[in-house]
Amino acid sequence: RATKLGAMVGRAEGTTNGTIREIPLGAGHGVAASEGHHSLVSNVIVTSKYTAWNFLPKNIWEQLHKAANLYFFTISIVMALGNLTPLFHGTINFASTFATLVIMMAFSSLIAGLDDRARHRADAQTNSQPACRISVDASGGAPKVERTEWSDVRVGDFLVVKSEEDFPADLVPLACSGDEGGCYVSTANLDGETNLKIKTAAQLTQHALCGGAKEGAVDALPLLDRAVANLTSVSGVVSAEAPQKSIHNFKGTLCARVREVGGASSNTASEETAVSLGPQQLLLRGTTLRNTAWCLGIVVYTGHETRMAMNSRSAPSKIANIERTINRVMMVVIGAQAAMALVCDIAFNLTLDNFSKLWYLSVGTTLLPNWISSWLTFFVLFSNLMPISLYATMEVCNFAQAYFIQSDLEMYDADEDCPAKARTTNLGHELGQVSYIFSDKTGTLTQNVMELKQVSITGSIFGSVKGPRGFRGGPELAEAVASDPAAAAAIEGFLEVLAVSHTVVATTDQNGRLRYEAESPDEGALVEAAADVEWRFLSRKGQTMTIEVGSGAAKRSETYSILALNAFTSARKRQSVVAQRASGERVLLVKGADNVMIDRAASVHASVNEHLTAFAEQGLRTLVLGRRTLPDAEFARFLEAYTRAQTTLTGREEALAAVAESIEKDLDILGVTAIEDKLQVGVQDTIERLRAAGIKLWVLTGDKLETARNIGFSARVLSSEMEILMLEAEHGEGQAVATRALQMGARLHQAVNEGKTVALMITGQAIEELTNCGAELDFLHLASRCSVVIACRVSPSQKAQMVRLVREGVKPTPVTLAVGDGANDVPMIQEAQVGVGISGREGKQAVNSADFGIGQFRYLQRLLLVHGRWNYRRVAKFTLYSFWKNAVLVLLMFYYVFISGNVGTSLFENWVRASYNVVLAVPIICVGVFDRDVSDKDALEHPELYDTGRRGLDLNAMKLIETLLSAVVHSVVLVIMMGYALPHFVARGAADYYTFSTAVFTWLVITMNYRVAFLTTTWNRLSLVGLAFSFALYILFLGCYCFIQWQVRVFSPWMYWVPVHMLSTPVFWVGCFVAPALATVIDIFKAYLLLEFVPDRRDLILERAGDKSERQLQDDDDSSGGYGGALDEHVPRPTAQAWQTVSDLDDSAQPPCEPASSFVFDHPEGPSRRVGSLQAADPTAGDTSCTDWSQAQMRSLGQDLEGEQPERYPKRPNASAFSQQTLPSWQFVLSWRITFALTAVLGSILLLLAGLFWIVSGGKEIKLQYDGTQFFEPEGLELDQSSAKNCTVTEGGTTNSCTFKARVTQHMKAPIRVDFVVDPFYQNHASFLESFDWQELQGTVAEKSPCKFMNEDSSGARLFPCGLQATSLFNDTFSIVDDFTDEELLLSKQGIAWETDVKRFHNPEGYPGLPGMNWLFQRFPSIIPEELGVQTEAFAAWVRPSFSPIVQKAYAVILDHDLQEGQTIFINVNASFPITNTDARKMLVLATTGPLGGPSDGFERFLLGAGSVCWAAALVVAAIQCSCSRKRGEGRRRRSADDDDDSGGSGSSEIEDTDVEPDSDR
Repeated sequence: RATKLGAMVGRAEGTTNGTIREIPLGAGHGVAASEGHHSLVSNVIVTSKYTAWNFLPKNIWEQLHKAANLYFFTISIVMALGNLTPLFHGTINFASTFATLVIMMAFSSLIAGLDDRARHRADAQTNSQPACRISVDASGGAPKVERTEWSDVRVGDFLVVKSEEDFPADLVPLACSGDEGGCYVSTANLDGETNLKIKTAAQLTQHALCGGAKEGAVDALPLLDRAVANLTSVSGVVSAEAPQKSIHNFKGTLCARVREVGGASSNTASEETAVSLGPQQLLLRGTTLRNTAWCLGIVVYTGHETRMAMNSRSAPSKIANIERTINRVMMVVIGAQAAMALVCDIAFNLTLDNFSKLWYLSVGTTLLPNWISSWLTFFVLFSNLMPISLYATMEVCNFAQAYFIQSDLEMYDADEDCPAKARTTNLGHELGQVSYIFSDKTGTLTQNVMELKQVSITGSIFGSVKGPRGFRGGPELAEAVASDPAAAAAIEGFLEVLAVSHTVVATTDQNGRLRYEAESPDEGALVEAAADVEWRFLSRKGQTMTIEVGSGAAKRSETYSILALNAFTSARKRQSVVAQRASGERVLLVKGADNVMIDRAASVHASVNEHLTAFAEQGLRTLVLGRRTLPDAEFARFLEAYTRAQTTLTGREEALAAVAESIEKDLDILGVTAIEDKLQVGVQDTIERLRAAGIKLWVLTGDKLETARNIGFSARVLSSEMEILMLEAEHGEGQAVATRALQMGARLHQAVNEGKTVALMITGQAIEELTNCGAELDFLHLASRCSVVIACRVSPSQKAQMVRLVREGVKPTPVTLAVGDGANDVPMIQEAQVGVGISGREGKQAVNSADFGIGQFRYLQRLLLVHGRWNYRRVAKFTLYSFWKNAVLVLLMFYYVFISGNVGTSLFENWVRASYNVVLAVPIICVGVFDRDVSDKDALEHPELYDTGRRGLDLNAMKLIETLLSAVVHSVVLVIMMGYALPHFVARGAADYYTFSTAVFTWLVITMNYRVAFLTTTWNRLSLVGLAFSFALYILFLGCYCFIQWQVRVFSPWMYWVPVHMLSTPVFWVGCFVAPALATVIDIFKAYLLLEFVPDRRDLILERAGDKSERQLQDDDDSSGGYGGALDEHVPRPTAQAWQTVSDLDDSAQPPCEPASSFVFDHPEGPSRRVGSLQAADPTAGDTSCTDWSQAQMRSLGQDLEGEQPERYPKRPNASAFSQQTLPSWQFVLSWRITFALTAVLGSILLLLAGLFWIVSGGKEIKLQYDGTQFFEPEGLELDQSSAKNCTVTEGGTTNSCTFKARVTQHMKAPIRVDFVVDPFYQNHASFLESFDWQELQGTVAEKSPCKFMNEDSSGARLFPCGLQATSLFNDTFSIVDDFTDEELLLSKQGIAWETDVKRFHNPEGYPGLPGMNWLFQRFPSIIPEELGVQTEAFAAWVRPSFSPIVQKAYAVILDHDLQEGQTIFINVNASFPITNTDARKMLVLATTGPLGGPSDGFERFLLGAGSVCWAAALVVAAIQCSCSRKRGEGRRRRSADDDDDSGGSGSSEIEDTDVEPDSDR
C-alpha cells in the first residue's frame, strides 16, 4: 500500500485547501465511512531504499558513483571497443575485467541488500501494528469499534489509543481519560527527550464526549464507552495547517457543534463554536501514551505527512578522509598508468616498421591513428594498476570495525543498558585521525543532573556547593525569614517564582508519593528545591495550580490561576507566567538568563552581578528571577493581544513572543539561583589523554565565561600552567575585537616560545562581531594555534559555524569530531566530519543524528585512542597493500611488453589475471579486521601513539611512493627469477605461454600472501584461516578452470591440463619457496634498518611488550587502562545521581547507591502498564474494556500472547572472544635476532639449493646454429672445417639442404632431446596468440573462415586450419648420422607434444576430400603426414605458443643411442623455414634432462647470488649489533661528548627519550 512521498489531495470528505486542511467530524461525516478518503496519503511508512523492481538498477547506479567502480566500468567499455571494433586493438578480454567488477559490485550489493532487508522487515512490523478505529455510521447508527492495522489508518479516522501504545498517526485529541482531558506523552522516539510531555484535548470536545447527559443511559457507561457513544453528538470541522516538519509547532482550529442528548430521539443542537489548536493538541506518530488510560482522537496527518516521517531524514553524507586520500591516490595511479602506457606507446611506434616486416605476424590496422590506438591498448592493459577490490575490501573491514565498536563491553554503560553505536560504517577509521574535538559542556562533560546549590536573595547567599546533594540552604532561609521581615518578603517572592513559574506536572506513584515531571532538568531541580523549603507544588488542574506553603500548624494552601504562559525559547532565553493569586492580584513571574533579565530590570541590586560572578567562578549555572505586578488595564491589553496571537494560524510564535516582550519589562529582580551540574566520571582523565594525543579541544557552551572557565579548570581542559587568552566583545565592537585578536597573536607567539600551552576563551558575541566584520580567518589563525578553545554563550548555529570554520579554513583539512548530548548539538554534530552523540538526560536525538553513539564522555578516549587508532592503521595497511599488490602485477606486465613485440600482450591469461584480486581478498581482509599493533592497554597508556593517525603518517604521498618503490624492487626480483627459471621449464616442455605465465602467477600469489603475513602484527586462528582460504580458493579456481573440458573450451582452450605440467616441473616448486623467501629478506631487512635507526613509539612499545614473561596477547577485564571499563552485569556501577526514590524501586533492579529524590525523568506512573496517577474525576476513566481484544483478534493481527520476561540487560553486547577482539593470539615483534636468524637461515637454504642444482641437475647440451645473423660458436661440438657454415633458405622458398660434420665434446646419455630454436620468433605477439580458431582444430568447418588473419592462400583456396599459428609451422627437418657406423640415429617424434592437446585435435569430417581446402599436409608435406593432419605432434607442439620470443620446441627424442665424447656425427639439415629479414637465427639443440631440469646453470647462479645477498644482510645486522646497537625498548639519543657509554641506559623506559618524531615519515 506504499504511496509516493507527498500529499495526494482530494475533495471527498477530507480536503487540503491551499495551506489549510479541513477534516470533518461528527455523524455522517466521518472520513472513515466515506470512499473519498483514499485520495489522501496512506499511513504506510517506507524507510527502505529498494524494492524488488528497482534494487538492481538503483544499486548499480549508486555503486557507479564510486570512483573505482566507475573507472573499471568505463575501462570495461573501452576494452569492449578494443575487442569488438577496429577502433583500436584490445589485448585484454573485456569480459574478464567486467566479470571481476560484477563480482565486487555483487558483494557490495549483497551487503546493501541485507541491510535493506532489515529495513523492509522493520517497515512491515511497523505498518502491521494493530490500531483501534471507531467507525461512525453516516446514517446515525451507533459507532462501532474496529480492529485494523496502522497501514489502513486514514485521515479523518477516529482512533482510540491506550496507555503504553504508540500513536499510529498524527492525531488531534478529542477526549482523554485524564482530568480536564490531559494526557502524558513520551516523545523519546521522536526527539530523544526522556521527559514526558503533557497534552490536552480541546475542552469543547472533552466536555461533549465525556461530560455525559443529564438524563439517559449514556452516562451510566464507563467513560471511554461514553465518549465513543457521544461521537455522534459532535459535528464540525478540524482545520489544520498543511503538513510541515516542526514537531514543536502546530496551528489549527476546531469548529464544532454539539447536540445535547435529551432522550432516545430528541436532539438539540448548540451553536457552532471555534477553538484554537496548538502544539498541546497534536499527538505525534511515534510517540507513546503514558500514565493515561486512553485517548480518543481524530487523524489529521498520515504516512509521509506525519511530523515523524518529515523529520526522519538520513544524516548528511560524509566522505571519509581516507576515501578522499584514496581518490587522490587514484588520480596519481591513473597518471602513472598513463605514463607507462606512453612509454610503451613510444616503443611500439618506434619498432612498428620492424614488426610489420615479419612474415608470420600481422600487426593490423585501426581506425584511430597508431599513436592514439596503441596508447589506448597499453592504458587498458595496465588498468589493473587500480585495485578493483579495494572498495569491497574496505566495506567488509568497515562493517567489521563498526561491529567491534558496538560490541565493546568496555564502552557499555550497564546502568543505562547503553552500548556504543556505530550508525555510520565508513567513518570508523576517521576516529583514528581526529585533530579537533568540538564538545558541548552540559550533559557531555557534565552529568546534566541539576541540583540547586545556592541562591542569592537581598544581597545574601544561602546554601553551599559542598556537602550532601540537593539544596541545603533551608535552615538559613528559615532563620532569615524569622529574623528580618524585609528579607522574609523577598524570600517569599523568590520562592513563589520557583513554585509557580514553570510547566512541571505533579503526579503520584502507585504508593501515593508526590513526584514531578519536568521538561528540563533545571526546571525540575528548581521546583524540587522549592518543595524542600516548604513551597511545595501539589497539583495542576486545568489552569489552577495548588501550592502548599509551610509545614505543621503553619501549613497553608495557596491557589494560583495561570492566565498566560510565555514559553522559554533559545531566542528569548527566559520563561514567564501571568498568575492570579487568590486575592485577585495578577503578577508576572519571570526567570531567565542573567543578560536578558538584567536588561529588562527596573533596577539591579549591587550584589547581583557580584554574586553572578561568584557563582560562575564555582562552575554553577545561573538564572535570575524577577517579578512585576500587572495593573488591570495593562493586563486587559495584554490578554486581548495574547488571545489574538494564540488563535492566529500564521506567525503564531512570533506574535506570542511580541506580546510577551510587551510586559516583560521593569522587573523587580528577586534573586539568583545557582545550579550545579557535576562533571561526569572520568572526564578529567579522558581530556588529559586526548590532549596528550595531540588533539585540540574546543568546548562550545551556552554558559557564562566565568562558569565555563571554572568548569574548564575542574575538567582539566585548562590548567594553571597555560597561557589563557580572553576575547570578549559588546555589540558593535567588530573592528575593535578584530584588532585585539591580532594583538593576541603576539602574546601567543611569545607563550609558545616560552614552552607554554595556550588556551583561548571567547564569547559568542565576540564571534558574531568577528563574523560581521569579516575577520573569521584572523580568529581562526589565532584559535588554530591554541591547544584549547572555550567558546561561551554560543548558540547552536554558532557551534556549527565554528566546526565549519575549522574544516574549511585549516589546511590541510583536519578531521573534526563533534560530541554532544542534546538536540541543540545536532547542527554541530552533523557539520563535523565525525559526529559522536552521548545518550544523556537530554534524550537521544544527538545519538540519532550522530555517526557514533556512546553512553558517557569517558568512552570517547577508548573510541579514539583504541578503536580509532586500530582502525586507521588497519585501513592504511590494506589500502597500501592493495595498491602494492596491483603495482607488482602491472609492473610484471609492463616488463613483458618489451619481450612480446611491444604490442601489449598480457603476461597472464585473461581469466587467471582476473582472479588475482578475488583470490587475494580474504587474507588482507583479516588484517583489516583483526590486526592490532599494540594492545588496548598500551594504546591508552601511551596516547601519544595516536599522533600517527592524526598526522596521517601511515597513508600519505610518501607512503605511496615508498610502496610503489617496494613494488618495483619485488617485481624486478620476480622478473630475474623468471628469466633464470625459464630454461628449466623448456626442458620439461612447460615453457609455453600459458603454463609458464601460470607458474609466474602462482609465485606472485604466494608472494602476495607472504606480504600479508609480513604486514600482520597480531596473529590469531582466523588470520591463518584467511591465508589458507586464499590458497584453497586459488587451487579450486585452477581445478575448475583447467580441468573441466566444456569450461576450458568456452574460456581458454590452451589452459587445459596446464597445472599438471606446471606442477611436474621441479623448478616451479623451488620458485614457490624462493619468491617469498627473497621478498621476506627484502622486507625484513628494510624494516630492521628503520627499527634500528629511526624507531617510532609504536616500535618501542612492542619491544617492551615482547619482553614481558607472557608473549601471548590476552585482553583481561582490567586492561582498559582507565575509565573505559564496563563492570560485570551483576555489579552495576554507581551513578552520580538519579532522580528517583530508592524505596519505590525493585531492589533487584536498583543500583545500591542511588540517592533519594522525588523527581524523575522517567514516566511517573512507575512500571509499564501501571495506570492511575493522572486521575480523572470519573471513577470509570480507566475502564477500556470496550476496546479490549479477544485472543483470536490478536492472533489475526500477528500479536504474541506469550510475552517473554524482559532481560535485565537486553542490549548488553556479546561477550564472546571474537566480539571483544580477544581471540587467543600472538604477536610478531621484529628484533635484530629475528632479522639475523631469518636472513641467515633463508640465505643458507638458498645456498644449499644452489649446490643441489649444481650437483643433481646433470643436464648437458649441444647447440648448433645453422642459419641467421650473429653466429656464435657451437656449444658441445667441434665443427669440421669442411662443414657448412650457413643453411639459409633461398629467396624463392626452395629447401636448402646442408650437412654439418662435428665431434661431440661431452658424453650424453639417452634419452636425448632434439630441439629446434628460432630466436627471436614472436609467438607471444598478440596477433599470433589470437590468430587461431579452436573449433577448426576440433574438426568443425564453418561457412566462413573465422580467423582474423591468413584465411586463404594465393589461389583463393581456404586455409584449414587458418590463422598465423597454423600457417607459420616450423618445417625444417633434421637427421643425425653416426660417422663410425654410418647409421642414422632414430629420432622418435612420439611424446614431443602434450597428449591432451593431440587428443583434442580432430580433422573435419570428409577430410581430406573436401573441395576448395588447403590442408596442412599440402602446405607442410615434410612434417605433416596426410593421414594425421592436425593430430600430428609436431603441429600440436608448434601451435602451443611460447612464453618467450626465443622459441625452443621439441623436434624429436633420441631414445636408445648415447653420444660418446669424441664421437663424430653428421647433422643433416633440410631448411625450409624462412627467417630472411627477421633478424633471427635458427639452432639445433641436443640436450639431456636432469632430475631438477635442463642443463642451464643460470638458476644455480641466481640461487647462489640470492643466498649470498641474504648472508650479507645477516652480517650487516650482526655488525650493527656489535658496534652501534640501540637498547631494546629505548630510542636512539644524541649523546654529548661527556656522556658515559652507559649514560643512556640508566634504566629509564620513558619513550620521550627518543629524539625522533613519533611515527615520522620514514
